[in-house]
Amino acid sequence: MNDFLHRLSPTKLSEMYGQKELIGEGKILWQMDQTKEYQSFVLSGPPGCGKTTLATVLAQNSELPSRYFNAATEGKKELAQKIEDLSLFTKGILIIDEIHRLTKNTQDYLLPFLEQDKIIIFGLTTENPAQRLNPAVRSRLYLFNLVPLSLEEMQVALQQAIQKWETPVQVEEEVLTTIAHHAQGDLRMAYQELGLLLQNQQTSSLITLKDLQALPLQHPHHQTGTSEYYALISALQKSIRGSDVDAAMHYFVQLMNLGELEGVCRRLLVIAYEDIGLANPGAAARTVAAVQAAKELGLPEAKIPLANIIIDLSLSPKSNSPLEALQRAEENIAKGNVGTIPSALQDRHVGKSSSYVSPHHGPVPKTQHYYPDGIPYTPYYQPKETGKYERALKQQWINQQKNR
Repeated sequence: MNDFLHRLSPTKLSEMYGQKELIGEGKILWQMDQTKEYQSFVLSGPPGCGKTTLATVLAQNSELPSRYFNAATEGKKELAQKIEDLSLFTKGILIIDEIHRLTKNTQDYLLPFLEQDKIIIFGLTTENPAQRLNPAVRSRLYLFNLVPLSLEEMQVALQQAIQKWETPVQVEEEVLTTIAHHAQGDLRMAYQELGLLLQNQQTSSLITLKDLQALPLQHPHHQTGTSEYYALISALQKSIRGSDVDAAMHYFVQLMNLGELEGVCRRLLVIAYEDIGLANPGAAARTVAAVQAAKELGLPEAKIPLANIIIDLSLSPKSNSPLEALQRAEENIAKGNVGTIPSALQDRHVGKSSSYVSPHHGPVPKTQHYYPDGIPYTPYYQPKETGKYERALKQQWINQQKNR
């Protein structure tokens, strides 16, 4: 099996699958490979999308000395030794796997070498480097995001891989499609499953879906705290926002398979106020109740109230007018449009005017206003008509605007 996987390892960019926006002809990493003018960068993306392979191919074709460092299993002492090795040359490449695991002190240690440009760093991570790297280090690295391979790219890769098996073999097309679907863009996982399938073939006859189903397949991997996890949470919210209840349920189940109850509960509360809002304010109260029930029940039963509220939120009318009002107010104040509080609104206990008239105690004089003095009026709230409740609010808002 290891020999098979080794034969599948590309030695040049043209042999790689996917990532055409980075390694396709004329693209930035293709140009680095062609000109041999390398810049330090970080490749981020989910497992199996080709980060290590891409960095290795570039380093091997660079004609420069290179070293590999794994921040998850090695320490600063080993890092210093590899940098010292590379310092014997005019320039060298240091591949740092799991670069997000470097401590702040270790990242600071790298700074002088990055500034001197004697050592080119190829960093690899499954997490968001913009969040995990020190600003000083991050500003000296290009950040490239790799994406999971498409179904079509996976199928082509698997078809080519069969040709490199030690003996001629025939595999049903449905088998390759199933492996590609199951691996979810992770080519390494797909290769491993294909190798296991070929290794266990009993005869030289056609390998069928039944043969594949007899193998213990591993579950696709999503790790809490990684960019994959955040992609699932984002997909859940955007599906609810787009009223696609089935897509929302799909991503919800994947998140529940991770046991990520707390993160889903928090995001559903955000969705209720950010995306549903005044179009269906009762949904917010129902979300709070569903979240409380889920936390009291715990998994696996917690999935039931959450499934209820996901359907509710997905099919509710949507309005983000309060969020937009908040953002407009923040932008206006950030520009310096603060103004002064009208005297009638100021606290009478600190010697200010007592001319304020409460609407609860009688007619309010037309001269009493609430918006700050000294700045032009900017309407922040702009009501929408997607829900019955906010349509009623809009009429009140129109009446209020007439009296402004």
